[in-house]
Amino acid sequence: MTPITHRSGTHLVGALALAVGSAVLLGWALDVAALKSILPGWVSMKPNTAVAFILTGVSLLTFPPPAARRPPLLSRLSRICALFAGLIGLLTLGEYVFGWNPGFDQWLFREAAGTVGTSYPGRMAPDSALCFVMLAAGMEATRALRQRNRLLTGTVLLGGLVVTVALAAISTYFTPGFGAFGWWGLTNMALPTAALFAVLGGALIAVAWQTGDLNWSLGRKTTAAYAGGLTLVVLLGIHTSRSALWQAETARRVMLGEQVSDAISDVLAEAAMAQIHTRGYVITSGDRYLQSQQAESGHCRAKLAVLRQLVVDPAQQARSARLEAQVNELLQWYPQVIAADRTGSAATVRRDMVNQGEDLMDGVRALIVEMEAAEQRMLEEHHRQAQDVARFTQVIITTGTLVSLIVFLSVLWGLNQSEKRRQQVLATLSASKVQYRELFESSADALLLIASETGQIMDANPMAGVLYGYERDELLTKLSTDLSAEPEETRHRIQEAQLKPGQVFNIPLRLHRKKNGTVFPVEITARSLIRAGQSVLLIDCRDITEQKRAAAELQEQLDELCRWQAVMLGTADRSMKLKREVNDLLRRLGEPVRYPSQEP
Repeated sequence: MTPITHRSGTHLVGALALAVGSAVLLGWALDVAALKSILPGWVSMKPNTAVAFILTGVSLLTFPPPAARRPPLLSRLSRICALFAGLIGLLTLGEYVFGWNPGFDQWLFREAAGTVGTSYPGRMAPDSALCFVMLAAGMEATRALRQRNRLLTGTVLLGGLVVTVALAAISTYFTPGFGAFGWWGLTNMALPTAALFAVLGGALIAVAWQTGDLNWSLGRKTTAAYAGGLTLVVLLGIHTSRSALWQAETARRVMLGEQVSDAISDVLAEAAMAQIHTRGYVITSGDRYLQSQQAESGHCRAKLAVLRQLVVDPAQQARSARLEAQVNELLQWYPQVIAADRTGSAATVRRDMVNQGEDLMDGVRALIVEMEAAEQRMLEEHHRQAQDVARFTQVIITTGTLVSLIVFLSVLWGLNQSEKRRQQVLATLSASKVQYRELFESSADALLLIASETGQIMDANPMAGVLYGYERDELLTKLSTDLSAEPEETRHRIQEAQLKPGQVFNIPLRLHRKKNGTVFPVEITARSLIRAGQSVLLIDCRDITEQKRAAAELQEQLDELCRWQAVMLGTADRSMKLKREVNDLLRRLGEPVRYPSQEP
């Protein structure tokens, strides 16, 4: 039953992974959003993720079942596919950790920048890459279970981690406020990817468990409750960690927004100071104002550069570019005003230039107000999201902790009841052992406990020592054949008894030998038992020497009786023959037949 379940389950999961991966690749080839991301606005499964799923599916379809020989070509194919899928995940993790960008993420199909929940176009999520690495390592360890069974714990742990990471990714789709991106603002795992990883992790656990050929002592309900509670605790830890990371990221964004607001205000202040110094120079023609105006213009350009580096929001970046263009135009206008004042331009020209400067300054102020309002809205949105996430996290932690406590207390109660029943069974067994020992020791027959495979005497009661003339310690050093006058026949009978476990059988009359060499007949009754996982025989030996002697005397008496009976039967026959002859003679003479016992 186990091999069939293993093969059908593994093949089913492998076929599912193969089908999902192929469907996603078809969706990318035909540009069908439903095949890539199920619903519009959801994170799509990346092409390299689909390829890794196809490889994993092929590996499971060709994975050798336990205690079965698979052609070497299929076994190698299974191993190569699993390792190649793990290599894809490992290279992707290297891209995230070391900042690599070899470009293989876009080899099959190109994904546009700005896709939902995608930090790097075409690149799978980091947790997806980690799951592929763990699946490959788990399957490789499963292949080694036949030689090193201790790898079972590690393999089951890897499968459990894959399931947990997948469930955590699924939970993010039902967690408000976290947004479309995953860990550290990177690509989020797609929902179908997470669901398939949960199935694959469970399949890895099942395959490892069956390959390891171990049994689980806890019941199904207890195991399911314990696993559910443990998974819930892990999910709570992951959610709490993700919430803490999100809160830290939100705090960073808030601080960045405040820095952007400060930079915007600094740009406006520097531009206004440059305008003031320009006016001061026009009014007084003092070089001090000219130098100050030039310094403020330089400061203003520096603040623009700082603002350009701080702004990350695309809409704000567009406004920042417009602001930079207008401020540069304003800063270029100040020297023109100074030059016009030095050349003594007409009052009309200077008035027009002043009006133009005011218009430029008003445009800068209006754009800065717009940018500050946008930053304020983003800050308020960040605060609102932070409050929502904090409230949701509090509810999740409180509820999850209570549920986990209830689950583990239930499991603890169940284990306590199981232990109580086990102690009762042990007490009953202990009492049975005492009773058995009393019966064993006080039996009027000689009892021997013999190992079925070796014939070694494992135990003997006092009557056995009396019967064979040995001390008990001496008997425990003997084999059953040492007590028999027919050792080969005894060995044959013991081997025959091993073929009938749990049965009681009588062994025909045998001759045994005492310590002093005396041979005597015994009647043997044997029962096949299992003791400490070992097959043993409980032998009841009874000396029937007196019964044999009595039987011989009885047989002699019966033989004598038969002889007398034969003599008596012979005399009766002669008497009847004589009567018949007399009767015939009288009939011929016409006389009636008379016997001495008849009346005259």
